[in-house]
Amino acid sequence: MRWLPALLIGFVLASCAAALTAGEYGDAVQDLGRDYEQETTELQRTLHEELQGEIEALGRGLDEEDPEAVAGYAEQVVALTATRTRAFFAAVGDSLHRYRTLLAELAPPSVVAGEHRELLAAMDGVLAGLPDLLSGLEAAGDFDAIDDAVYGSGFTDAGPRLAAACRSLAEALGDEAIAVDLRCPS
Repeated sequence: MRWLPALLIGFVLASCAAALTAGEYGDAVQDLGRDYEQETTELQRTLHEELQGEIEALGRGLDEEDPEAVAGYAEQVVALTATRTRAFFAAVGDSLHRYRTLLAELAPPSVVAGEHRELLAAMDGVLAGLPDLLSGLEAAGDFDAIDDAVYGSGFTDAGPRLAAACRSLAEALGDEAIAVDLRCPS
């Protein structure tokens, strides 16, 4: 049992040595935020470009005077929009999960440890809402159902907490004279 205090002291020293300085931590978090923003911006751009192109392709040769053809086209557009939107949010969720995993691996300095934990918890809240969002999109049969799935989801509802936690971390780093742009969602 004499080794237990030495072992505990060793763990404490090891954990203290692993903590990043505020500057190192700020740089790392800023890089993670930039990478996440770039990835999600590209996902959004791709969704819009591909969806627009696919909808235009579906409409080529459409006889707008034929009610059955128009109804069939509308059904196809809704199904395509729901499918592509679902794939988009699944990819955003994957990206956020990677961001969260990498952020969790950082050892924040004690002066921002609380804000770090709150940001991780806020990310968890967003990710917890993802399954219902994806299910809602899978079941969507019209544009109103697509909107309801997105804007009525826990994924979207958790967004303000994520934005606030991100801003809080940036402000805490700023209080330590570390200027960062964490690319916080608005």
